[in-house]
Amino acid sequence: MAAISTTWQIVFKHGISYFKNGRYDESIQCFNEASLLSSRPPLTPDLYDSRASAYLKIGNIGAALLDAKSVIELAPEQWQGYYRAAQGFLRSKKLDKAKYMLDKARMKVVTGDESSRKRMSDFDTLEKEIGAAERTGATAGSSSSKTTPIFLEATSTPSHIHPFGTNPTPTIHVLHLTWVCKSWRRIAHSTPPLWRRLALTGVRAEKKAQYWIGLAGGKIQELILKKSFLEVAETSRFADKAQSLDHYITKKVLKHMKWDFLRRFTMYDWSNHRRLLYNDGTLTRVLPQLESLEMPNEASEPVPWITVIAALRTLRLRKVSLSGDNALIKVLESNPDLETLELDTRSQFRVTTTGPLSRHPPLSSSLAYISLTGPIDVSKLFDSVNFPNLRILKIGHNFNSISPALRSMTQRASEFAPDNEVPCSGYASLEELRISSCAFEPIDLVSFLGACASLRALEVSRCGLDMSLILESLVRISVSTSSSSGAEITMLCPALTELNVSHSPQVTTGPVVRLVKARLDGGDASLSYPVSAIERLTMDGCLRIEHTALPWLRARVKTLSCVYADRKSAGYKR
Repeated sequence: MAAISTTWQIVFKHGISYFKNGRYDESIQCFNEASLLSSRPPLTPDLYDSRASAYLKIGNIGAALLDAKSVIELAPEQWQGYYRAAQGFLRSKKLDKAKYMLDKARMKVVTGDESSRKRMSDFDTLEKEIGAAERTGATAGSSSSKTTPIFLEATSTPSHIHPFGTNPTPTIHVLHLTWVCKSWRRIAHSTPPLWRRLALTGVRAEKKAQYWIGLAGGKIQELILKKSFLEVAETSRFADKAQSLDHYITKKVLKHMKWDFLRRFTMYDWSNHRRLLYNDGTLTRVLPQLESLEMPNEASEPVPWITVIAALRTLRLRKVSLSGDNALIKVLESNPDLETLELDTRSQFRVTTTGPLSRHPPLSSSLAYISLTGPIDVSKLFDSVNFPNLRILKIGHNFNSISPALRSMTQRASEFAPDNEVPCSGYASLEELRISSCAFEPIDLVSFLGACASLRALEVSRCGLDMSLILESLVRISVSTSSSSGAEITMLCPALTELNVSHSPQVTTGPVVRLVKARLDGGDASLSYPVSAIERLTMDGCLRIEHTALPWLRARVKTLSCVYADRKSAGYKR
């Protein structure tokens, strides 16, 4: 190890020498080589700080900002990283960020000696440059502001791809960046966070894993095992004489991966490869540290180990059952930071209450998104757990009546906690409610909507019930005398802007027109608070909507969809 350390230090000193002589390209090459010579990068903040300075000299602002970010991560108590970042943001015309980073750099300097006075002088000079740039920008014409981004795009975009944050962007594939030009490829290859999401398929999985893990420094944060990869791995492990599928994947394909950094895991085709997580192998041992678990499958199988995970933020299970008494409730209890829950199953999925429960229902205060698809016993779930900060709720394809769940949620909205007498689950934060292909009584939904003051989107589609009561309730004006400020005249769901009643054969023109009209221009003048206008209205498959009313609706609703039937259905009916 000492020999390796000495080697990289020698190369690093050569890079410093090249930098002092103005040979910045050669110095960057030396700094890159020094980084590769270490078995445990990153080495030291000095390496990234020196390379950031060299990148600034040649005008590669994006790469300089990336190295400045690395300096801040390695040595947040030192001023160098913030100072380099301020220089980079100044060069990229992001003056607010430049001033912020310069202020941070000032805070990190220890005053009192000669070096600190010289450093403060450099900070003052940079501050004057930022001020001059602000004055120049204020007097610049609009024509130059329109043309400048065209010439800056090739160099500024990499800094947008990996900004001063901790999470890499998921929207742009990193390989596409390497195809643009050599400069972008060099930046991508020297930015490990861009390579921390690894998806393995049946095509050259071992070679891809070696390439990806090497560029990520072994720190893979998201691992996706596709069905094709698992099928090929199952065959290859016999040829490789591996003792198990887990052993083949972790010791052969992913042998250089640092498992302590894994936070998100997606596994396809769980049913046919479930022993991969049954064995006491590497993948099983890292389950408790996961923040995201996704299992899209093709057959329903129980997951006995789900309750050992205690750090989940996202849980998505498709055609997967949970085994054991109160399994889902135990998952919610053991994962207080859970934010997203998606369950999609075709088999009977019960939230049983045969096992012991807490005296008070568990409080899932972080859960903001719930999607429940299939015959899930939602009434038991909402009876057993409180969701005070729920923002999006989707329930679909449930042949059991969800009326008990709606009544339970309505009751929760009026309950008060025994200690501080504040609502424990008022659903006041619910912004989106979507119900599709479910059975329920309209009056139960209307009662629940009374507790959803922040609701912006409502969908009731393919439910085969009379929608007139629901639509008329969204128009009705009510008077409330419970407020301390006196009587309030309100309308149900005053923030509603999106409504979807597709494939509801009982929907007619009259209630829809009255609903749109009642919410125009803030609603009736007698209302205590103005209501939002309907901006998106979807009525696909509603054959009783008169076509003569569509022009009036289109003139008052920004987005309107009323497709009576698709071509296949129309042809069948003829």
